[in-house]
Amino acid sequence: QEAAAVPEYVLTEEHHHVLPHLLALVAEGKVRKRATLVHLDSHHDAGLPSNWNHEDNEHDTQLAHTHINNFLFALGLLEAVEHVIFVEPPWSRQCVSLHNRTKALRLGFIEGAPRVSYDATPAEQRALGGFFDDHQVVDDLAESVTVRFSVVALSDAPSMISKLVGDKADVILDVDLDAYGTTSPGALALRSAGLDPVTIRRLYRLAHDMCVFDEMYDFSQPYKSPNCKEEPLGSGPVTRRKVADELRDVVDSAERASSITWTDARRGAVAATLRPFAQQLQASFNIEEKMKQFIAQPFN
Repeated sequence: QEAAAVPEYVLTEEHHHVLPHLLALVAEGKVRKRATLVHLDSHHDAGLPSNWNHEDNEHDTQLAHTHINNFLFALGLLEAVEHVIFVEPPWSRQCVSLHNRTKALRLGFIEGAPRVSYDATPAEQRALGGFFDDHQVVDDLAESVTVRFSVVALSDAPSMISKLVGDKADVILDVDLDAYGTTSPGALALRSAGLDPVTIRRLYRLAHDMCVFDEMYDFSQPYKSPNCKEEPLGSGPVTRRKVADELRDVVDSAERASSITWTDARRGAVAATLRPFAQQLQASFNIEEKMKQFIAQPFN
């Protein structure tokens, strides 16, 4: 296919608004069906739409069933895309257990609603379980289309992408602006509770044992390589029982949402970071859930 026949880029305000444009390219034969889509983003966007109108094949109508977090597999259901490759930046911890793996997901419909079936190890299930609502995952589908989902760490992308893409399928490069940096509703809630940006960044790094991504950090190197500068934990370990009562539930929420197992020293560092804001946190509505949301979602 002549590259000149395809637009150099499609720019949209909302990420999922690219769906009708990609469907049109496939319908016009400018991109062959069952293409490979390379997805650069802070979020995997790999959910499933909750419903579908089978009577209307208009591209704009199909867009109405999707959202920013579920349009990729909508493209799979419509057979526009066969392979999604998610390049995950190091500040996103959503798919760590899937790094350098490819999962075959069987997508189909039961009583008109999108459903998915797959096989996974317990470690893989920890990531995949966050993609879909429980009722969307089924043991088997009478009719289905298989979509491959691969996850590549950003530092591994230069060596892995060409192997995964191959030379048979057409390739769509899908880049979200927040691939370069992102916030989350949880972080905004903490700002409203009085926490300053420096403190919020420190909390997120502490929660995930994450590097400081400053101008000296080399993103081409493996995560946790010698160029990784970590947040200091402080001097004294603090067991859960020693965390002040007014902070215990907030700290527990952060720990449960973390991608790692916390040591007493890490728990103490989080508690000490929050201590100056204890009064504001106590006065904030549903702060435990907001903290959990903040730690669970990508932030940089």
